[in-house]
Amino acid sequence: MKNSEQNHNQHHHSGHDHQHYYANRMDQPSPMNALWGLILAVLTFLLIVICVLSIHWIGKISGPSEEPGDSKPPIVNPPQDEKPIMLPSYVGQSWSPDDAQKTLTFVSDAAFSDFVQVTVNDVVLNPTDYMISEGSTVITLKSEYLATLVPGSYTIGIHSKNGVASTAFEIKAATVTPGPGDNNPPESPSYIMDKNGAVTINKKVYADDVGLYSDYAVLVNLDTNKIVAELNCDWKIYPASMTKIMTLLVACEQLKQEDMDRYVTMSADIIAEMQAQNASGWGFEAGEELKVIDLLYAVALESDCAASIQLAVYVAGSHEAFVQLMNDKVAELGLLATHFMNATGLHDDNHYTTCREMASIMAAALDNEQVKTLLSAERWEFSTNIRPGRLYSTYFVDLYNKMGKLPFFPDNGKIMAAKTGLTPEAGYCLATYMESTSGGRYVVITAKASSQLLYVEDYRYIYGKYAQ
Repeated sequence: MKNSEQNHNQHHHSGHDHQHYYANRMDQPSPMNALWGLILAVLTFLLIVICVLSIHWIGKISGPSEEPGDSKPPIVNPPQDEKPIMLPSYVGQSWSPDDAQKTLTFVSDAAFSDFVQVTVNDVVLNPTDYMISEGSTVITLKSEYLATLVPGSYTIGIHSKNGVASTAFEIKAATVTPGPGDNNPPESPSYIMDKNGAVTINKKVYADDVGLYSDYAVLVNLDTNKIVAELNCDWKIYPASMTKIMTLLVACEQLKQEDMDRYVTMSADIIAEMQAQNASGWGFEAGEELKVIDLLYAVALESDCAASIQLAVYVAGSHEAFVQLMNDKVAELGLLATHFMNATGLHDDNHYTTCREMASIMAAALDNEQVKTLLSAERWEFSTNIRPGRLYSTYFVDLYNKMGKLPFFPDNGKIMAAKTGLTPEAGYCLATYMESTSGGRYVVITAKASSQLLYVEDYRYIYGKYAQ
């Protein structure tokens, strides 16, 4: 009985455990149910994402309506499949030296963020030649750059990542107004050069073209005061050190013979100022003592800027007062397109002349025997409190040596006097006086050549072709 009861109890306990086991298994989720739950969650998430993107896309297409009073729509980049264009109101523009301060502005529909570069006739411009606006591609060509272009048609290109917007513009020649001597030739020689009947010389485009490398030139017959041939002779030029022809003329007219042997001490301030400007000079030192005649030769031969200002101070008491004497002389000669700001020729926008009027100044200088002697000299020896020295002509010695065996003088005469000039703005300039083999007296002024070799070729061509 006991055994039987035990067996029964064991069996009952064993059966309870068996039922509990199956109950626990039923409480656990099956793998299939978990998989369907995961799929449902993913599908729900994707549906939410699609709804959000759809709402954003629909809103972007429709866009906000423009409220009254909005100043202008936002700038939009041109579609990738469309090339930029130049806006119609900014085409067909022109520039002339008559309005030297004018700029030219061009606008394309290419956004500023897509801007790459600016070209004129396919030449990439230096960023200093133009200004660019904020917000859109608005390009303004500076007047200083426009003044470097010869008359003709040009194409500007505003380059963006999508392409280039281009349009043409024109550089016009200056309006040439009759000079003082054109319509009223003087009865007796003066320093007003008559232009009636002058031959117009061509500007070289290629090296083998007949014409000139310089941008500006004039040939004057001093016996008749007539212009024989010219190229842009009434256009404004920067004379560079040709200025010193007037410096010498004014100084020699003011100086007396007893002044020539007086000593002048070179100013430390003047020396420092000229060195700071990298101005031309022989190399005088502060405190160096030399005669006034030595200063004159230093100006004429070595084109010494410190000597020019020191001479001006000696003559007029100050550089400024001397410059006023220079402009007074301009008025006395009857010149209408010349103004000086200094005695050196260092660049200043308000320091200018023309080839015609520079020829008048050269003619007046040659009529002064002292100045003619200075401009004709090849060298000059002197002595200061520091050392002996020797000055050499920038034309008759330095340039002659640089030319080597190349032809230096015209075939039909000899250069008797000369003055060179050079600044970045003026280019290579040269004033020369020739006496022809037939006895004629001529002056040639050239300006804005790109090298000394080229202006020598120019004056040899001018004298050889047009001087008798």
